[in-house]
Amino acid sequence: MQQIYAGLYDVPLPSAPEDVPQCLEVEGAVDADTFMRDYVLRSQPVIFRGAVAHWPALARWTNEFLRYASPVGARRGGGARSAAGAE
Repeated sequence: MQQIYAGLYDVPLPSAPEDVPQCLEVEGAVDADTFMRDYVLRSQPVIFRGAVAHWPALARWTNEFLRYASPVGARRGGGARSAAGAE
C-alpha cells in the first residue's frame, strides 16, 4: 500500500472544470488499496452508495438522540440527559 501512497503527490490535478471526470457511482464499499488505485490516484470523483449501511450509528443517531447528545440541543431545552442516556 505504501507504493500506492508514494505516487499520490505525482498525480496532476485537473486545471479546469472540463478536465474533471464524470463522477462515478459505486454500490457498496471498496478496500483502501482499491480506493487509492482506482479513484484517488486517477483523480476520479466517486460516490459510494450504501457503503455505511451496516453502521450502527445510522439506527442510533435519530433526531431525538442528537437533540439530547448535542450541547446546543441541551441549552435549547433538548434535555439534560447525556448522550449515553438518550437511548
